Amino acid sequence: MDQIIIKSPTKIFEKCWNSAFSFDQHLVNISNVWQSDETLEKKILEKYLHCLNTSIDNVENYIPDSDQKAVFKSKNFKGKIMIVAEGWCIDSCQSVSIIHKFFGEEHPVKIIYRDQNKEWLAQFVTDESQSVPIVFIIDNEFNLIAHWGPRPQNGQKLLKKFKSSSENFCQDTFLLDLNIYYDRNNGFDIIDEILQLI
Repeated sequence: MDQIIIKSPTKIFEKCWNSAFSFDQHLVNISNVWQSDETLEKKILEKYLHCLNTSIDNVENYIPDSDQKAVFKSKNFKGKIMIVAEGWCIDSCQSVSIIHKFFGEEHPVKIIYRDQNKEWLAQFVTDESQSVPIVFIIDNEFNLIAHWGPRPQNGQKLLKKFKSSSENFCQDTFLLDLNIYYDRNNGFDIIDEILQLI
């Protein structure tokens, strides 16, 4: 995971939490962009549609692992989760929807967008591409407990595999393999890695 440097985190988290979106509003936002933003290229709009459909599918079909639920219950977590994401991002749509479904019934989960919050981003140092999602686990007083992202370690290994040779790297192939990994893993790695941080 890339290093994140935060200045005055408690105040920043509280400010961003108050302007963040619920998961349902997040889906509405993605849908609105896909249906009405004529300034975006077709390929980008297709990503929004893919992420909308993936998010809906995860919410409808993802069943939290019972053992992971038991582990989470044993931790007696008191807090909330805030996610920096983007509506077109494959990693974001997978993680946001799974995290919402696993944690959202008992603990608030909200989303804030990377590209619309430059002031928020200025407080962070991540990789050069400012990869998302970044998941912040915070207590009820907005103190940072831990952070996670932008993808599970197995997803990160896929990226490193394709980047190991710039001549052979194909983004479309990587994205296809990444989607296959997410579909087969069914959110297990995402939740497992986050549970280890709580």
